[in-house]
Order: sequence, then C-alpha cells, then structure tokens
Amino acid sequence: MDEEIQPIAEQQPANWEKIDAIADRLMLLANQLLESKLSRASASSSSTITPPEESFVDELEADENSILLAAPLFARLKSINRSSSSMVSSFKSQTQLIRNQVDQIHLDLQNLIYERRHLEKEIKKCQEFESEYQNISIHSLEEYFERNPEDKRDGPEEIDGHELMIKRLKFELSERKR
Repeated sequence: MDEEIQPIAEQQPANWEKIDAIADRLMLLANQLLESKLSRASASSSSTITPPEESFVDELEADENSILLAAPLFARLKSINRSSSSMVSSFKSQTQLIRNQVDQIHLDLQNLIYERRHLEKEIKKCQEFESEYQNISIHSLEEYFERNPEDKRDGPEEIDGHELMIKRLKFELSERKR
C-alpha cells in the first residue's frame, strides 16, 4: 500500500518548487508593471498635457510585453493547481480504500475476540458442569488396575483421563450386572 502512495507524495515538493518559481516571476513582472506605471505617472505630471486616449494607448503598448509574459505563467499555475487537485483526489480515494481495509480488519478482529470470549465461557461452563458420574460410588483406581491388569501395563499416566473414566464406568457397570 505504501508503494502506491509514495510516488504521488514525492510529486508534492516538486509542485511547491514550481509554484514558488512562478510566483517569483509573477512578482517580478508585477513590480516591473508598477514601476512602469509610477514612472509614467511622474513623467506625465511633469510633461505637457496629452489627450487621454493617446496616454492610455501608450500605457497599454508599454505594458503589453509584461502581460504577454504573465499569461503563460498564470496558465502554468492553473495547470499545477489542477494537478494538485487531482493528487488530492487520488490521496483521498487511496485513504478511503485503506481506511475501509483497516475497518474490515478491525471488525474481523472484534469478531474473533467475541468468538474467543464465547468459547472461553463455554469451556468454563463445561469444566464447571456437575454430572451424575461424579456422584457415583465406583471402585478406586487401584482396585480397577488390580482387576484389569491389561490397563495397568499402559499406566495411568499414558491413558487419557477421559478414556480411563469411561473404562472404569464400564467396568463398574459390568460388576453391578454380575
């Protein structure tokens, strides 16, 4: 996932550098225009009176070069803005995708935790369950092994406790039926 985001994130500083360069050039052009207007304003106040239309046309012609230089810069700035908006949209969609994956993983984790707790409760219930066989008086383990030597060779440690109890109960039942 990080591999998908990294290339887009690396483009961001480059855009900032481009924006700074364009802003610097636009600032220079704006300063040139301002200086030009100020110099013409001071020159026109000290010179003879010219018709307003002629002075306006002269100002436009003088500023036309600066305006022509500024137009592509504004277009480039608009292009960078568009690509930045596209990157933001891409970041948002990737973030939403990853957020959905994290939410799903978290939900799965919560389900597993719930299932684990449920199983632990069930195990505890089974362990605490009191059955009838616990109250039945049966032969002791030593008596059982004396009367069933074939089970003794396995040894009480090798026989499963549940299996041993079943054998003892069957033995007790057969003894009582006799």
